[in-house]
Amino acid sequence: MGQAFLPLLKKAAQESLGSGLSCSKAAIVNISSIGGSIASIFGWEMMQITSYRCSKPSFPFHHHPVPVSPQAALNMLSKCQSLAYKEHGILCVALHPGWVQTDLGATARHTPPVTVDDSVQGMLKVLSSLSEKETSAFLDWEGKRRTSSMTELCVRSVLVTGANRGLGLGFVQHFLRMPKPPQWIFAGCRDPTGQRAQELKNLASKHPNIIIIPLEVADPSSIKAAAAKVGEHLGGSGLNLLINNAGIARPKSLDNETLESMSEVYTTNTIGPLLMGQAFLPLLKKAAQGSPGSELSCSKAAVINMSSYAGSIEDMYVWEFGQVVSYRCSKAALNMLSKCQSLAYKEHGILCVALHPGWVQTDMGGTGSFKPPLTVDDSVQGMLKVLSSISEKETGAFLDWEGKVIPW
Repeated sequence: MGQAFLPLLKKAAQESLGSGLSCSKAAIVNISSIGGSIASIFGWEMMQITSYRCSKPSFPFHHHPVPVSPQAALNMLSKCQSLAYKEHGILCVALHPGWVQTDLGATARHTPPVTVDDSVQGMLKVLSSLSEKETSAFLDWEGKRRTSSMTELCVRSVLVTGANRGLGLGFVQHFLRMPKPPQWIFAGCRDPTGQRAQELKNLASKHPNIIIIPLEVADPSSIKAAAAKVGEHLGGSGLNLLINNAGIARPKSLDNETLESMSEVYTTNTIGPLLMGQAFLPLLKKAAQGSPGSELSCSKAAVINMSSYAGSIEDMYVWEFGQVVSYRCSKAALNMLSKCQSLAYKEHGILCVALHPGWVQTDMGGTGSFKPPLTVDDSVQGMLKVLSSISEKETGAFLDWEGKVIPW
């Protein structure tokens, strides 16, 4: 196709104004797939489809001596075209459309997370913004580069507590959008039948890899039942990632803080993650044992405790906006718990960190006339990027959504 249409593409480039490359001038866009990424081997556990990934012909070329690759080799072809056709003013890219709800994309057990409309709309937006610096690139439908140096979080299973709204729901949504969504997304919430869980239930009805788990982190019997249910779904496999996100805050000052408020907040924000770690430790250990390599990572097995900068004793974050004493104390204690877990669980191959999501626009984050600067999407996207990059040297650390170390 490139060879046959090259004269027409050259003519279009010659007739266009300006010297820069763009899709409005002349371009070849090869629809590839992250399934052809040698670095990430997207979706291997769901579909091997080796011929699609590598270099066997997808249809016979009886007069062509070289095997033609639909994906990995197509990426190389795109690179070659970009180099050869650049002098003619023609831009060339390989574009991954996402895992799309098409006849080709669907599998027996999994519903792809991206609709045709969303994929095409995204790709057209990407094409409208491309210029000379992107020629030869391997991009996805959101414009993200798919390069061999890219590190991605790749987990088979994840449990998020407090998943019915705010950051917890944001995590679930972002896991679904990943190039390699987890096979199991366990979404824990206190009242799965309540109105506050409606958006989560809507997601679960469309995505069979979401399993809603009734879970009250302040109730040991609820945690025990949740661990048993998750274990049943996983069969003989382990849990890769535990995100202790559920938390509460009570807007009390030092003068009007009470025993009841202090106990309630501490139980949910500190004791809850402690009990969750204990209950799910066997599944986390199993995931670590089943993962290759000795290095710690979130793709192997990890406990992520959602803390807060408000728990930093050294830097009393936004004290002037709210004292919230019980919340601050509970998060300071959670930071110590995270450090203890990192030391105790390291021998089992489990990474542990405390993570500050930023000041986020959630029901908990909003205060009076002050609007938090971060959206849920920005916060979760940043945290997932951090989780994809941390390793053994970060276990026990207190980090923010950008990966910066926060003082204890």
